[in-house]
Amino acid sequence: MAQARYDDVRTGRVAFEGGRRVYSSGAGIAVRLIHECFLGLRRARATLTIDPAIPPELDGLRADVELAGRRVGVLYRCAGRHRAGGVAVSMTAIADRVVPEDNELVIALD
Repeated sequence: MAQARYDDVRTGRVAFEGGRRVYSSGAGIAVRLIHECFLGLRRARATLTIDPAIPPELDGLRADVELAGRRVGVLYRCAGRHRAGGVAVSMTAIADRVVPEDNELVIALD
């Protein structure tokens, strides 16, 4: 996913995330729904909110995503039916921990 970009306010340009083509098309909207709602990975400029809606039947689901400019394998562990609230993680903390290859984030939904 593209990083937020900021341009000079005097030119009439404003901050945006991604691009019009990606998020205003049917396919782009579907990808964003899967990424943000189902996988529960919502990125903001300074934080990553993790709040998935994965059913227990999909325990062990793995998704490869980009976080802090690096590829990260996200593994979902879904033990029970109760869904606790999400968590926000600093993007700086993520960037400090990812390496060029073989990153894994395990999300345990107990």
